Amino acid sequence: MASCSRRIAHLGAVLAAIAAAALAGCTTPWSEVATAARTKLVGMPADDLLLCMGPPLAKTREGTTDFWIYKSSAEVNSSATSTAVSRTSTTGVTECTANVALRAGKVAGITYSGQVHDPTNRYGPCYEIVAACMGR
Repeated sequence: MASCSRRIAHLGAVLAAIAAAALAGCTTPWSEVATAARTKLVGMPADDLLLCMGPPLAKTREGTTDFWIYKSSAEVNSSATSTAVSRTSTTGVTECTANVALRAGKVAGITYSGQVHDPTNRYGPCYEIVAACMGR
C-alpha cells in the first residue's frame, strides 16, 4: 500500500512538471505582438516612431546611440479564490519598460524589462507601448 502511495505521489509530481512546461510555452496575443515589435520596428524613422508611440518618458544618449524610454503598468489579479463564506484576491502591478535604441535617426532595437506576474504573458504589458506602431 505504501508503495502504491509513493507511485501516485511521483505520478502527481511528473504530471505537475509536464503541465508547468506546457504552460511555459504558451503566450498571449499581446505578448506575441510585443515580441514581434522588437524586430518589425527596426529601421523605422524616429519621426514615425514619435507619431505612433508618442513622446518618450525619458531620453538618454550613449556614444552615437539615443535611447528613448517608454513605460506602462497595470494592476492585475494574480490569483483569486472564492468560497461561500469569503472571497480573496491578490492584486499585483505588472509593468514594462521599453528601451528603444536609435542610431542615425532610425530604430536599431528594442529591449523590454519589468515585472510580470503571468509567465504566459511575459511581454504582454509592453503591448500597449508598441501596439499603435505595429499596424504600420
